[in-house]
Amino acid sequence: SRIEEILSGRFPTDITRDLKQYGYEFFNKEISTFSPVTDVPVGDEYVIGPGDVFTVNLWGKAESAYTVTVNREGRVVIPRLGSVNVAGLSYRELESHLYRNFKEYYPEFRMSVTMDRLRTIDIFVVGEAKYPGTYSVSSLSTMISALYASGGPTKNGSLRSIRLMRDGREMAVLDLYDFFIDGSKKDDHRLRPGDTLVIPVIGPTVGVVGNVRRPAIYELRQERTLGEIFRMAGGILPTGRLQNVVVERIAGHEKRVVKSLNLELRDESFARLAIPLQDFDVVKIYPIHDSLRQVVYLEGHVKYPRQQEFKPGMKIRDLIPSYEVLLPEPYLPQAEIIRLVAPDLHPEIIAFDLGAVLSGDET
Repeated sequence: SRIEEILSGRFPTDITRDLKQYGYEFFNKEISTFSPVTDVPVGDEYVIGPGDVFTVNLWGKAESAYTVTVNREGRVVIPRLGSVNVAGLSYRELESHLYRNFKEYYPEFRMSVTMDRLRTIDIFVVGEAKYPGTYSVSSLSTMISALYASGGPTKNGSLRSIRLMRDGREMAVLDLYDFFIDGSKKDDHRLRPGDTLVIPVIGPTVGVVGNVRRPAIYELRQERTLGEIFRMAGGILPTGRLQNVVVERIAGHEKRVVKSLNLELRDESFARLAIPLQDFDVVKIYPIHDSLRQVVYLEGHVKYPRQQEFKPGMKIRDLIPSYEVLLPEPYLPQAEIIRLVAPDLHPEIIAFDLGAVLSGDET
């Protein structure tokens, strides 16, 4: 990873423009079957409907087990009880409803209801879908699970404005970035038979490249500022140079321009970076220079070549306090300081007698 490279000493010197659209890799899979998964556990709020199969177990003074299927009218036929309407009941309500009916025939008994097989429902996926069409999915399916089963949007389709249509009305709008970035499924509604998922064309996009934690091309919805884009990209790496942030922009459908920004980052909330962005902008964060500052290096015939923080008033004895630092048989009369002199940082060599230094000569 880039973080591994940086912390291993391979410091970046440039940025790459190899960007990919964020989020679409979630749907990168081969669809081998459209068969719905129907053997998953249900919750207490699951609503019973035609096609569901469940088993009623009785014990105590009544030892019986009845496996029944909800018919198209929403009814089940159970011995002794006859035809019982169960459609529209929640899984929690089903057991109490059947218990009351059996109570008329068995004074003392225990009962449990277990779901055997869930019904399937037909839904439609249209618009900029990778595989538009009709899908049979589990009655527990939600918008996200149905999109995953259908292969998701193409890269020309939106991840942020997927509409759920029911009986000609728009019931919900799903923003998959809430799920991908925050894990939130607050708008992930349960599907019903005949529902339609509409994937519109992708909205405005902005590319973020360079020293951010997640370089990518992001689709915009309500985000319009530089700070909001940095939040989507996971923040700026410590290696990012903020004194010259470059924004490449297409202006007026006629030319490409560059804007250079000198940013002041007070905190990681990016609240102050309210600089507006436009569709197809590319934000570039270049790396800082990899040279260390305020450092001196000890090299040559020594036991431990190293770098050390430079402090005002620092002397040779701070680096070489005794002969213990040196390897055996050093040539003491000729040691050198190689100094880079401003402004062009050309090297200057200052020779000194290391033996005299170690003997206490302060000159």
